[in-house]
Amino acid sequence: MEKKIYEKPMMQLEDFIPNECVASCTKEVYDFTCDAKAGIIHYYNDFPANIDRPTQQQIDERTVTITNRNRYYTPCSEGKHDVPREDLSQFYHGFVDRNGNHHEDANEGAIIWLQPLYDRWGRLSGYNGHATNKLSISEIPIVKS
Repeated sequence: MEKKIYEKPMMQLEDFIPNECVASCTKEVYDFTCDAKAGIIHYYNDFPANIDRPTQQQIDERTVTITNRNRYYTPCSEGKHDVPREDLSQFYHGFVDRNGNHHEDANEGAIIWLQPLYDRWGRLSGYNGHATNKLSISEIPIVKS
């Protein structure tokens, strides 16, 4: 009869390394950064961010409709916002007026995001303006949240 030798049981473990996103990471958002310098927000009603900016000639001739938010803008303390891609209609070409002349001057151009504000009953009560130095919506990074 052969003598049996005891072998200690062995188990091989593999580390789980998840992909870049797991099931909960399905929503694409704009990684919007409030990085424009402080001033009064203006935006062009007829120029949502998904089309080209108004030309300098249109701006100089004042043939574009400008909406003045009448609010002094300063970059947000949060710094970054995740804005769902389906909310593209809330982005406009515009500028942050730093010298108070209500006209877009050099280096004042921006993409303006009008964040909807709701009251406690869920009704739209206004908008909060945010601004980035980016001059095209394609320059704003898209990430998964």
